[in-house]
Amino acid sequence: MEGNQPENDVALSLKNRLKKFGLKRIIKSADFCISSLIFLFLIIGYLIYNITMPLKISIQLLDTIMIICGSLFAVTLAGFAIISSFSDKKYLLIWKKGGSLENLVTLFQINLLLPLVILLGSFFVRFWCTKQICLILIISAFIYLILSLMHLTSFICHYTLLYGEFLEIEDSQL
Repeated sequence: MEGNQPENDVALSLKNRLKKFGLKRIIKSADFCISSLIFLFLIIGYLIYNITMPLKISIQLLDTIMIICGSLFAVTLAGFAIISSFSDKKYLLIWKKGGSLENLVTLFQINLLLPLVILLGSFFVRFWCTKQICLILIISAFIYLILSLMHLTSFICHYTLLYGEFLEIEDSQL
């Protein structure tokens, strides 16, 4: 069935949108670089200096991360629903023609998948994997999530400001 779909439907696939958005763009982003540096510092601390986190604190941290990830998923989904439902049809078409609508959807989808992956990873680490490396990966991914949400927030602010300008132009044409 996938082979029979029109080319426009390909945009529905996150994989295809990520290709268009650019994996290099994500890797070169400040949020990814900062979380990667933190990951390196934590790995160096663990491997070279044998710095570890006590199990009780690890469990409390993972529990907190799971709660926050669940909340961030809900807030991000609600934000996406609000933006997509309250935007003017003409405005969305302008964004679509410029290719920015796909970027907005891709950013939201990434920021909806990240908390779920981190939540599942945290659950796995909490109950089955007691290795510090796994905890370090979860902490780094969580930091990336927070920074990525900050990036999404600035994108939404940009989107909103442009929407205000769009409404001014549309109002002046009446």
